[in-house]
Amino acid sequence: SKVSILAKLALSNEAGLVQDLKYLAPIGRSDHAVLLFSVKCCTAKYRLTPHQNNRNYRKGNYDEARRLLRQTDWNVIRVGTIEESWNCFKAKLEKVCDKVIPKQCIRRKRNVFMNNEALTLKKKKDKSFQKYRKSQSAADFQHYKMCRNKLRSLTRKLRAEFEKKLVKELKTNPKSFWKYCKTKVKTQDKVGKLDRSDGTEAETAEEKVADLNSFFRSVFVQEDLQNLPVPSQVNAVSLETVDITRAKVETKLLRLKTSKTPGPDSIHPRVLSEMAEELSYPLALLFQKYLETGELPKDGKLVNITPIHKKGSNRNVENYRPISLTMKETPF
Repeated sequence: SKVSILAKLALSNEAGLVQDLKYLAPIGRSDHAVLLFSVKCCTAKYRLTPHQNNRNYRKGNYDEARRLLRQTDWNVIRVGTIEESWNCFKAKLEKVCDKVIPKQCIRRKRNVFMNNEALTLKKKKDKSFQKYRKSQSAADFQHYKMCRNKLRSLTRKLRAEFEKKLVKELKTNPKSFWKYCKTKVKTQDKVGKLDRSDGTEAETAEEKVADLNSFFRSVFVQEDLQNLPVPSQVNAVSLETVDITRAKVETKLLRLKTSKTPGPDSIHPRVLSEMAEELSYPLALLFQKYLETGELPKDGKLVNITPIHKKGSNRNVENYRPISLTMKETPF
């Protein structure tokens, strides 16, 4: 009805915030209708202690890391199976990262546009308000109003300048733009309850994963492996050997985007890019071994899948698409 549509627009200015809106009969003799709805919201969670894999890669001592990697004997990865060689490389690299890259605590963050002047003025405003609460005098209230108005004027100016800078640098730094936009969204990014065809709901994480995985698998093309086409005979020189050199690997490592998220191997692209010269030799050995044996380590076969909501109801699995994240060394 028109009333329910207007009520939904009045209550929510963001898609997906208000769900399951129902227009019910009035209570008793009241002429006001009853609106029953659910609000989808999220609460911020902050870890006050360091996480095991939560490294601050921006403050890493990469000069020291390069020195330690130059002293590492990488010839040990020539022997053993593919899995043993990869685990040996990963263990040596993790040992170096633990020494040179500090851990960080995730705490509640202030507004990104606030500078030292604004933070000082905010403390001054808070102190003046506490002073007014105790004294209840008109002079203290006027002083509090003055501090409040100055802070409001300054924060509006800083926010406008910060947003103009984000828009100006959108092409060169899109991640900062979308990160700031995400802070303005009040609905959850996580997958909520999912409706099933039999009328039930997928509520637990295991049930959601099973339903999404079943749908994603259903849209893939099932190839007939028993009747493969026979390629026609062509007169071309066959490629028998492929040599992977340190120079080629180093070039690829330097082209990695350091702002991207690490894959299932938990090796950050910032680490690979910063130490490209030192890591090019062991990685070249590993890649050459992959080609000779025709095998990949377990991490190279794993993919982190993230469901992204496309459109429509977020309770329907058909409205999600998968985003895959592989280890950064696999595409080489």
